[in-house]
This record gives sequence, structure tokens and C-alpha cells, in this order.
Amino acid sequence: MLKAGRVVAVLMSLYMAFGLIWTGARDPYMGVDVELYGVGARPSTMVGKAWPASKMEEWSREFDVDVLVAGTPKRAGVIAGYPASQNSEFATWLKNGYPCLNSCVAKPLNLKDHPGDIRDFETEVAGLYFMGGRSKEAAATASAYFKSRGWSTGFEELDSRQNWITDFQDLFGRLMLVSSAIVLLLVGGCVLTRSHSVGVLLLQGSSRLGLVLVDLLTWVKLMLSGAVFGLVGMFLLFRVAFGGHQFGRVVLAFTPIWAALTIVGALGIFFAHGILSRSSILGMVKGETRFGATFPIVYLLRTFLILAMVSLLMALMSSVSDYQEQRQVEAHLGAMKTLSLLQFNAGVGDDVEHQGSAVPEFTRLLSSGEFIVNQATPAYYLDTSDSITDQLGNGQESLVIEASSGFFKMNSFTMLNGRPVDFSRDIVRDNMTLLVPAGTNPKSFDIVSGYVKNVVHSNGAIPGMKPGVAPHVVLVKRSDRYYNTYGRGISRVKNPIIIVYPNTFRPSQDYVTSLQGLFVESRRQAEVLASAPNFASLISDSRPAAKVVSESVASKQGKMDQGLIELLGLLLVLPLCTLAAVFLYVRQNSKRVFIQTTSGHRLVDIAPMLIVVDVITAAALCWYSWPKGAVLDDLHKYGELALMAPKVQFAFVIMVFLLVVLLQYGLLDRLRWGIVRHHAAEE
Repeated sequence: MLKAGRVVAVLMSLYMAFGLIWTGARDPYMGVDVELYGVGARPSTMVGKAWPASKMEEWSREFDVDVLVAGTPKRAGVIAGYPASQNSEFATWLKNGYPCLNSCVAKPLNLKDHPGDIRDFETEVAGLYFMGGRSKEAAATASAYFKSRGWSTGFEELDSRQNWITDFQDLFGRLMLVSSAIVLLLVGGCVLTRSHSVGVLLLQGSSRLGLVLVDLLTWVKLMLSGAVFGLVGMFLLFRVAFGGHQFGRVVLAFTPIWAALTIVGALGIFFAHGILSRSSILGMVKGETRFGATFPIVYLLRTFLILAMVSLLMALMSSVSDYQEQRQVEAHLGAMKTLSLLQFNAGVGDDVEHQGSAVPEFTRLLSSGEFIVNQATPAYYLDTSDSITDQLGNGQESLVIEASSGFFKMNSFTMLNGRPVDFSRDIVRDNMTLLVPAGTNPKSFDIVSGYVKNVVHSNGAIPGMKPGVAPHVVLVKRSDRYYNTYGRGISRVKNPIIIVYPNTFRPSQDYVTSLQGLFVESRRQAEVLASAPNFASLISDSRPAAKVVSESVASKQGKMDQGLIELLGLLLVLPLCTLAAVFLYVRQNSKRVFIQTTSGHRLVDIAPMLIVVDVITAAALCWYSWPKGAVLDDLHKYGELALMAPKVQFAFVIMVFLLVVLLQYGLLDRLRWGIVRHHAAEE
């Protein structure tokens, strides 16, 4: 059991260290020391002016640090900056490439050699990064520079110990707790199973402290040898698979995790000897010392692991669905390839007077079709009824698009009589219009219609329209087509209800700066914004729709990979937890197991306690995970899968539990015959 504890400790330490670096290495700025954030939110006085690239080179020379710029340049995947010296970290990246572990297209670019390339970043800078010993000083100086020009900036240490601890807790917090508990119980259980030999040694005059020290030295020796073999194996893996990249960081991450689990094992030894010290030596010699609560604790851990694994399985299903959806959007962007997404500068947007001067310009461009509103939301967020709850299934899960006239330049709809929807003919000027697919859930229609009648007027005004007036409804044919959209994590919608703003709509100030899906044609962007200088000063960023989608694909893939890594960790530790439970049971009842096995008893007769606990566990799992109605939280977690999520989750719980039970009794069968063979060899 002591060796089993070592296997768990070393294996999980290696896995968690590898997972931590693997997920971090997706970020092409892993390894930087300090980030200066807020530089993307330019004040109105700096909009349209060149980025102060010369200051970056100046800070690099003054503080002897690498200075990198982040943003969304025309050439995706470029890491641009100024190296402090020929031997700096960024200089190494320039020579050897960025040390990615998985798929990575990051290409370092030296702005000293390509000074003109900073223009690719000038209007889309999102942050500055510093690498080197004086990074904090450089970041503080840069922050002061930007603040003196009206930029609200700050800096954060990215490579700090606290950041690594936070990342570890987010990714492996519960896995570490479970691994620690298993190691504690296995190592402590090993000492308790040796109560007979410990009692004999005490009768022979050995001291309790001496026995504790011997067990501690044995444990540390096992952990050291396990660490050496594990790291050698990890080095060979990294050498072959990744050219040795990031192995040093894996060692740095492995060491504290391994040390923590070593200490946990040592605590298990102390606790076990503490239990033995309360027993009489004669009772120890007779083997009367019991394991106490260790066995039910392992079962509780196993139950917790099953629920955690199912939760991760559901989250992973949602992540995979989101990722595939984004890939579909990327592959079928259509007319959206010609658009750019506008994002508002929160700092300037807080200036109500400034907003007021920008609204007339926005209204003109919206009514002319230059600006395209295309944002999506679940109907839940539009439900204004007094009886609204967080229970789904009443139409709240349906998806809705809010659109302007420009939306119809890219998308077509067919009325029930077969005629295409004509914006100028079918969208009334003095009211809101709803495009409703035939067969739409009536409850969804009621929610959206109620929103338009009672709330949408607060977004602005339509000449002649009064609050409470039912919207104009146009029924359209259902189709298999998906519409690309933006907002609330939604990017691809099939047969949505569409809220159409007429060209006479006069938006409010709050409506303007709260828009999530505001687009403009990329080729006309400069001309359009130049004609509206007050509104242009509200914009902090504009990105081509294709780039927005590609970044979303990368983000979704990163989230999916992170969930997969944690799930694989639980898949590793769940069998180990089951193994620990069987080990503890067999060691605690070894005599009875031997006698009943050799007497021809069935496996069912040998493990009555396991069967009882399994029945109780199964009942508790069924009660806890019994499918209930989907709720708002499911909508956030699983999107389109929300309504079926409770049933799928219940099915996963039953499936995982049955697999664990099969594994458990398979191990028990092998161990009981192992005990018989061991006794036969001794005789």
C-alpha cells in the first residue's frame, strides 16, 4: 500500500504539472513577467493618432527588458516587440521560435529589424508585456506615461507565484484534494495494516519515535526514487515530442506538488502511529487495530469524484459543441467576411455629455444602413412577465436576433406565400416588426412580443409609436439555414425570432453604448467613422468579423482542452480511488477473505460491506442526480443542450457508477486470489 501511495503521488504530480504547463503554453505570451493593461481603451484625444512605438524601444533600453505588444494585427499569430539584448528571453524566441507544446502559430517579430510593422498594431493594441528583471519598473514608467496622456492603465504581474497558484487552483484544485486524501489514506492504512509487526517491535524494545522515523525515511526514499524515474520519463517524452521545450517549467511546477503530496503521506504516517499509540501493545500484536473511518472516507471521495466527472463531462460536451459551432461559423461566414465589429471604449462611454453628441451621428448612420445591428440573446433575458422563474421549457430558451435594416443586406427570408421579405415593403416605419418562423413556440412569441410592447421603447423612440402597441408580425418559412450573429456567447442561430428596428428608430444613449453586435463594412469603415467624429471617439476597437471568429475558435479550443485535461485527471484518479477502497477493505479483512475464498464462497459472500455501501451510494447518486427541469444555470453552461442536460447528466452518473462498480469487484476478485496464492507460497 505504501508503494501504491507513491504511484498515486508521483503520477498525479507529473500529470498536474504537465497539465498546468500545457494549458499555459497555449498562450503565446506565457513567460512574460508583467502586463500593462488598459492601453487598448484610448481616450478620445488619441483616437486616430499613431501608437507611441518609439517609447517601447526606449523602455527596453532604459530598463534592459523585453517589451512586447499584443493586439490583433493584420498578420495573425505575430508576437512583436523589442528584445533587451541578444541573450534575452525574447531574443531566444526570435532565434528558435516560440516554445509551444501544442498547436501554435505564434511567430516572434523583432520590431528593431521591422520598425514599419508596428503600423499593423497601431489601431488595435490590446496590451503591453515586459520580460526581465526590471519589468515592474518598466511597467510603472509606461503606466505613468499613458496616464499623463489620459489613458487609464494599470499593470499586473503574470509570472508571479500567486498567479501560478491561482491557475493551479482553478484547474486542479479538487483533483489535488482528492489525490491528497487518497495518499493520506493509503500511506496511513499501510501503517495500520502493519499493527502486528509494530506491536512485536515494541515488545522487543523499539521506541515509537524510532518506528515513526523509519516509516518516514522509507516513504521519503520511495517518493525520491519515484520522482527521479518520473522526471526522467517526462524528460524523454518532452525531448521526443516537443524538442525539450518547457521541460524546465514542468520541473518547477512538479516540485511543489510532489513536495506537498510527500508531506501529506508523512502526515498519514503520523496519524496512523497516533492511532496505534492509543492501542495496547497486546491488542496490536493480536491485530485488533481497525481502520476506523478510512474506508467510508474513500467511498465518499469516490462518490464526489463520480459527480465531479459527470459535471466535467457535461461541461466538455458544451465546450465541444461551442467549438464545433464556431468552426462552422468560420467556414460559413458568407457576407459577414466583409464586416468589422465595433467595440465601445468604456472609459469614454461613461461621459454622458459625450454620448449625447454621438447619438445623432449614430442614428443617421443606422437609418442609412451603414451601421448593422446584429446581436443575439436567449428569449429568457427578454421575459418581462411577473411569473418569470429560472425554470426553462416555457419558450425562454428560444433564440432571438435584434437587427437593423443593414442586416437584410446580408440575409434573406421567405414569406409563407413564397415571396422574399422586402425590407422597404414589409417592415413598417411606425412600429417594430417581428419576423417569426412558422411553427415557433407560442410562448416564445409571447415573450418577445411582450418585450417589444413594454420595454423596447426604452431603447429609443419611433415617431408615432406608443408603448404597449403590439408589434407588426411577418410570418416566414422555416429553413435549415443558420444565421451568423453576435452576443451573449451566441454566434450561430437557426430559425430565430427577429426583432427588426425600422429606419425611423431613434436610439437612446444607453442603447448605443450597450450594443454588442454593431458592425460596419470594412472597406467603408474609415470613411463612415470619419463622417461621425463624435461617435468614432466612442470606439476603442474594430476587428474584422473573420478575425473575431478565429479568435473565438482559439478561445473555445483552449477552454475545451482545459476541460479535457481536468477530466483526464479525474479519469486517472477515480480508478486509483477505487483501488484504494479495495486495498483497504482486503487488508482490513484479509483473514476472512482468505478463509471464505478457500472455503468456496462466492464473491458476493466475501464482500457484504462493499455491497451494502454500494447500494447506499447508488441510492444517494440517483436521488441527487435525478433529472429535474432545466434552469437558467443550464442555459449558461450548456447553451442549446440546456433542456436535455438534466437527463443526460443522470445517464452519465449511472454509466460512470456502473463502470466503477465493475472495476471494483474485478479488482477484489484478483486480490482475493492473490491472497490465497500468497498464503500458499508461504506454506
